[in-house]
Amino acid sequence: MGIPVTVTVDDYLPFWASSWSGSDLIFAKKSSDGALWAPILEKAAAKLFGNYEILEAGNMGPAIQTLTGSPYYNYPHTDYSVNALWEFVNEKFNQGWMITVGTPYGNGSDKDSNELGIAFRHAFTVNGTVQLSNG
Repeated sequence: MGIPVTVTVDDYLPFWASSWSGSDLIFAKKSSDGALWAPILEKAAAKLFGNYEILEAGNMGPAIQTLTGSPYYNYPHTDYSVNALWEFVNEKFNQGWMITVGTPYGNGSDKDSNELGIAFRHAFTVNGTVQLSNG
């Protein structure tokens, strides 16, 4: 899948200019237990690919490929009926696939939500321990 690359970063993270509390990181946030691995890992990816702007919100495929060396596949949900989508996702869970979903850009920023309250421009992992059903 490629040659391993070492990316060295420091622990200086981008904050909004008006914030000195440590809670207003511009991009990835610290975890609920205060760990900073996600923002530091994101900084390494930004350095590897050129800058933060190039990291596209809502698309986890390139990140998974970068971290694991495994290929990724995009399956637009519009290609499936509701029942076929549930069957597809369950099949991939049973095959041990890592499954993520992303929301489209929509007509706003990541601060805006669709009619179901789901934020635009976000990526989510799907917990593979849950059996999905359409009933």
